[in-house]
Amino acid sequence: MLQMISKTLLLVGVSTALSGCLLTRNQDFNEAAREASEIAEFATSLPEVDAANLPETGTATYQGIAALNYEERLDVGSENNDYFSDITFETDFENGNVDGSMSNFQSPDGAVGGTLVLVDGQVFSNGVDGDFVGTLNDDGTEVVLDVGVSQSDFRGDGTGEPAALTGNLIGTYSTDSDEGEMLGSFVTEFVNP
Repeated sequence: MLQMISKTLLLVGVSTALSGCLLTRNQDFNEAAREASEIAEFATSLPEVDAANLPETGTATYQGIAALNYEERLDVGSENNDYFSDITFETDFENGNVDGSMSNFQSPDGAVGGTLVLVDGQVFSNGVDGDFVGTLNDDGTEVVLDVGVSQSDFRGDGTGEPAALTGNLIGTYSTDSDEGEMLGSFVTEFVNP
């Protein structure tokens, strides 16, 4: 059985993972790792917001970086991740609905086609819930993904819109010749309208 990594430990130490130079061929991948590190440093400095202190009205947009890996979970800023992507959550606190997407996928070798869309997204406890589903085209290989949001937390001072949303990702991948677990994490920050 896969051992779950503490969500706090998952995000702590991202900066140290990036203290040296990233050596992948894909500069967009390297930049995503750096950006993830910066957002994670900001987000983990904030306390988790209690569910009772979440807004009851209004909407909020959270944008950031997600990391995905085949069969193992790594720090969101590690250059050893299999993929980085942009991730967005559109949260409606009044009705509890959440729309989201993952796009602009990058591997260490280059850009990866495809977008994942959040299905059945909702505010759940003090975070969000739902599944990102879709297909990536990784250098000619079609990779079908179904990755659920796990252990997510809004972060902030408990007033107004939370300043950040962080969490883990867990699910499955399949190709014509392989299938298995896909694991990851994400860090996002509130985007002012």
